[in-house]
Amino acid sequence: MSGICGYLQLDDGPSLPGPVSAMLSAMAYRGPDGLNHLCTGPLVLGHALLKHRADAAQLPCQVPGTELYLTLDGRLDNPGELTAALGLAGNASEPELIAAAYHHWGDTFPLHLDGDFALALWDVRRQRLLCARDHTGTRPFYYCQGPGFFAFASELPPLLNLIEGAPQPDQGMITQFLAQCWLSNEDTFWESCRRLPPAHTLVVQGAQVQLQRYWQPDFQQTLEYPHLQDYRNHYRELLADVVGRQSRSDHPVAFEVSGGLDSSALFAVASDLQSRGDLPAPDLAGYTLDFRGCGDADEVAYAQAVARHCDRPLVLVPPTHKPLDWYRQRGRRRGEFCNAPNGVMSVGLLQRAAAAGSRVLVNGTGGDEWLDCGYAAYAEAAGRGQFAAFTQMLRNQARRDGWLRSLESALRAALAGNLSPTLKDLLRCKPTSTPEQRRQLSPGRLQKLKALQAGHREGCDRPPQAASWQQPLWQQLHESYALLAHETMEVLAAESGLELRRPYWSRRLVEFSISLPRRVLTAPGENRGLHRTALGALLPAAVLAREDKAEFSASFQDLTAAVAVALAGGRPDVGPDWLQPDAFDALLASAQNAKTGEANWPLWFLFSCAAVLEHAG
Repeated sequence: MSGICGYLQLDDGPSLPGPVSAMLSAMAYRGPDGLNHLCTGPLVLGHALLKHRADAAQLPCQVPGTELYLTLDGRLDNPGELTAALGLAGNASEPELIAAAYHHWGDTFPLHLDGDFALALWDVRRQRLLCARDHTGTRPFYYCQGPGFFAFASELPPLLNLIEGAPQPDQGMITQFLAQCWLSNEDTFWESCRRLPPAHTLVVQGAQVQLQRYWQPDFQQTLEYPHLQDYRNHYRELLADVVGRQSRSDHPVAFEVSGGLDSSALFAVASDLQSRGDLPAPDLAGYTLDFRGCGDADEVAYAQAVARHCDRPLVLVPPTHKPLDWYRQRGRRRGEFCNAPNGVMSVGLLQRAAAAGSRVLVNGTGGDEWLDCGYAAYAEAAGRGQFAAFTQMLRNQARRDGWLRSLESALRAALAGNLSPTLKDLLRCKPTSTPEQRRQLSPGRLQKLKALQAGHREGCDRPPQAASWQQPLWQQLHESYALLAHETMEVLAAESGLELRRPYWSRRLVEFSISLPRRVLTAPGENRGLHRTALGALLPAAVLAREDKAEFSASFQDLTAAVAVALAGGRPDVGPDWLQPDAFDALLASAQNAKTGEANWPLWFLFSCAAVLEHAG
């Protein structure tokens, strides 16, 4: 299932199928197996079907035996648990499970759904629309409210087409891009359109729209085992269960196998499940980008080692390179971030997987966030007064990195993780701590950024009932650019005919990571020690020993210099000035002399903003 939309009349008028038909047409590639709509009272629901299982429900639908109408993009990974909890028959469909959950738990019912989903549920009796997005935002959801209507869709462009006149730019979003400081999971580039944040419901009743968070991790819960092996067993069993549930498909499941620890582990776990007859798919296939000869981007040898270890074939796909005008036209046409070369490089891989018959692609994003504790273990040990554990971790790191580097990182982590919020704010305001890209902003933009940051700190800078060293985990969960990057990749996958799945971002794995004592992730004294030791039998030694990460600036080719040439004709002034004049000139000068394969992110995001705003004419 790959796309939803809806149009609700707020002025008691009859339902209008025209806007929904137009929205479905605008994202028709999401529905190769059918574009359908359903009218009920003042509401029209739409659905674009990408069928990956034969038992997929026909949507939109009136749930049998109820006064509820549903459209759904996604899937439920815990139908058995829901069936038992709700006392339903074993053959209950996903719409029936969702309706029963709504009747049983009310508006908090999404809390009990495991899986990736974006949905809209119309309650005829209450004349009320309830929308929900999954716990970590894997499925997208956009919405807007105009004169006499409320509309939603899986993508932004269909909604922009509903706005009368030229849409007004959201200056806050522009500022976040120019500063490379993303703070909001709700903003788009346009004032009239918003994103529903992960783990939120949205209720429309009358002309009122209300958002409510339905889930946040329990930072008070700590998983304590007497032995490290217990943690390894728990993690290995949990990962296998999550991968198995996310591999359900009647078609071969494609896996992106970069050769790093994260994506390689998912492929290896799926291969092991299939060898035991436990993979709920007919086959799996591995794909990797062929960056041979491109320095630090080349991971082919690692990916091939994984394939040999699993006794599976591996398809090598050349990276995709698009000219600069492709990005400009995409930003202009869609009115949203045009992506970046290190994302677009995977387009050929997505298309190759779809052409081979896959309808699902699994990637390893989220491993960095939830399997790597960084230096949080030091902060935790210092905060808890566990000095013996602190000393042991320091010794372990010193054997790998030397005493000087280890002492520096340990002290920095211990102090940063336990400073008071007041002192942190003072340090945050020191001029010397301001990143270079923020100093480049014009005075008006810098003032706007400070206001956005103040509002962000007041709203969600600190998790409820969490220790100071857990704050980075809360921030990871709400990291705005990571969500934005995923949403742009989700569109590329949909355009290729694939549903994107990311097991490391499943609610269960996120909750597991947060519940762990940070020291467990590094035991026995190495980065990602839990991950490496738990999956040691499934991965080749070369991958298990990896400490480096690939670097994909090579995907930029000559685009940095091309951006400089494109912008050299004049500064992009839209409303208030964007950058200091001398900073803009310096950016252009550095980019014009850029080497092939050199990225200039400040200039790329500036170019992206200029391309997007062409949408307004």
